[in-house]
Amino acid sequence: MPETTTFVPRSADELLLYTPQYPNCRLSLVSGQPVMSSSVLAANALFVCNYAGAQMPHYNPDQLVWRTDVFSETKILVTNGTGAQQVTTNSNYDVYGYAVQGRILFAISPAWAGDNTIGTGPFSAERTTVAGIQLNRWDIVGGPTAMRGTYIGSFRTNSTNTVDWQYGGAAAGWQPGLHGLWNNFNRKMVSGFIADTTASWTWTSTAFRPAGGNSTNARVQVIIGVSEDGVTATYGLRTQNANQVVAPLIGIGLDSSVSSAAMMTIGGFTNSGFNNPSAVFSQLIAPGFHFLQPIEAVSAAGSTVTFSAFGATPAFQAGMTYSFMA
Repeated sequence: MPETTTFVPRSADELLLYTPQYPNCRLSLVSGQPVMSSSVLAANALFVCNYAGAQMPHYNPDQLVWRTDVFSETKILVTNGTGAQQVTTNSNYDVYGYAVQGRILFAISPAWAGDNTIGTGPFSAERTTVAGIQLNRWDIVGGPTAMRGTYIGSFRTNSTNTVDWQYGGAAAGWQPGLHGLWNNFNRKMVSGFIADTTASWTWTSTAFRPAGGNSTNARVQVIIGVSEDGVTATYGLRTQNANQVVAPLIGIGLDSSVSSAAMMTIGGFTNSGFNNPSAVFSQLIAPGFHFLQPIEAVSAAGSTVTFSAFGATPAFQAGMTYSFMA
């Protein structure tokens, strides 16, 4: 197989019908692991890993030509960089592959305009599409000029200008799921579980709040680069009513800790009995940085419901499972 291939269309219509080979890559936080098998926190670099090949298509807007060159795994510094590699805290960025004299390089876009807004105009992260592949709409400082970079994925920085990937887990006060990396090609299913090992707590208000009153750890954070795959989550636990006039309510908030975006089952009105309510979330999520949060309320103000997440006799561990493509 040649290391370089070039497609030259005979007309603009032929260009629109042409589908270049998709990139053989995945973004990762671990060298040599295109699909990460464990959590990585506070990573200061990304790795563009080879996956099922080494091809990287890139576009020449002046000649209306698609070309494909090979690449090797490449490390991209997130922090302590200059030009295109300079990032800020709590922001979204895209990653592009492009060619300089047949050599494939990678660059980071300007920051998105907001958590859920890519932005438009020069010096923004705006994209455009040719032959089904998204490209950088504008020049990227220190990277590709307009429409010469192939969009391969996105990432989210945290409060220390690094990137987190954590599969969640069970801990006192919850352990969050943190997924600050997303691949535009060769996506894989990501699944996790978040839970609180605290035995129980109570709530008496009809207003929804984060499960256990924990607003930061009781959630799953994800970045989505393109809205193409569904995101699912299921939350359940054990509850006990104080009297028959109150029922437990649980839900899953999307970017909210006070309203539910999930289908909910309401716990029964059994007097001092146990219930097992649940909530199911399944939606396409718009591009951006989002969180899913288990939330809770009661059906009648002033009445007490005990929410139980962990027990030894009989043994159980409640929590929220989730899955998405990245």
